[in-house]
Amino acid sequence: MTAMGGRNNQFVNSLLVDNAGEWLWSGSENGLYRCGLGSGEGAEIPGFGGESVKSLVEVAAGNLDIGTDDGLYIYEPSNQGVRHIVHNSRDGSSLVNNIVWAVFRDRDGNIWLGTDSGVSLAPNTGASRFVPVSDITGVGDGNKFYAILRDSRGGLWLGGSNGLIYTDADMSPRNVRWYRMGDKKYPLPHNRIRDIYEDGSGRLWIASDGGVNLYDRVSGQFRRIDITDATGTRNANWAYRILEDRGGNYWISSYLGGVFMVDRSDMVSPSGSGTARGNWTSEDGLAGDAANNMVPDGRGGIVVQCYADGLQRIDVVTGEVSGFVGRAGDMDVSPDYLI
Repeated sequence: MTAMGGRNNQFVNSLLVDNAGEWLWSGSENGLYRCGLGSGEGAEIPGFGGESVKSLVEVAAGNLDIGTDDGLYIYEPSNQGVRHIVHNSRDGSSLVNNIVWAVFRDRDGNIWLGTDSGVSLAPNTGASRFVPVSDITGVGDGNKFYAILRDSRGGLWLGGSNGLIYTDADMSPRNVRWYRMGDKKYPLPHNRIRDIYEDGSGRLWIASDGGVNLYDRVSGQFRRIDITDATGTRNANWAYRILEDRGGNYWISSYLGGVFMVDRSDMVSPSGSGTARGNWTSEDGLAGDAANNMVPDGRGGIVVQCYADGLQRIDVVTGEVSGFVGRAGDMDVSPDYLI
């Protein structure tokens, strides 16, 4: 190499031959250099003057990840761009330390960084990206999500411990709506959202600790549907899951009320109330009155999970309850979730 920047300290920390066999890259105590393997002519790469370049790895054709004494640099010559990543004490997922001794790319495309304070991992998440809630809402309030739904119109619904957030496909704060208790513009009866469900007709429902609520696309508001059994003694005021069967019935699992089956006409009635055509509790053979998850089994049945009491099946035609699976007394495994 015939050119190394004319500095006294030319201590070379790292060498890399690119995958095409065209260039030799060298990282020194004073910057980054490139030498043509055919010509032997070398040149200093702008933007790294004075940097102590400790490690190099090629992550794509001609693109480098560069470990230095001042963090990680991502060099993309085709885009004429250099990105600089450093430690941020406010961000637990940032670079753990700015002194990066080693950079390694594994066969899955993950980047491992050896630093003065341990190892940082940059996963190869090309199919996904991390989006802070504040980027969607434009405010600092948080939400621990329990349910996420992309509806048939492309809208994204995020429900959790602090209400329900709606945003468009771009997740832009310009079009966000946050439904919460006490909110004058977007009120809800309760902030804890357990489930978000879109039925076959495009109606959007939420199950929450404030019962079942139906979304009105015209007003942009939710209205509560009061669900009780035929006697009026059991209710679905704490609703956990909602789904629709092929016969047009809605099934709601609830805390203390068991499982309810309500006809579609009652659920969508302007009266805002629905009397269940069927209700299953411990008195009807259900393992318990606290019914959590439910899924259709594709064979005319609804599989129900009652917390630590295993799985059961309700036949949607006969109403028969059968099939204890995974009870703590029978097995060492107790299911926590169904999908």
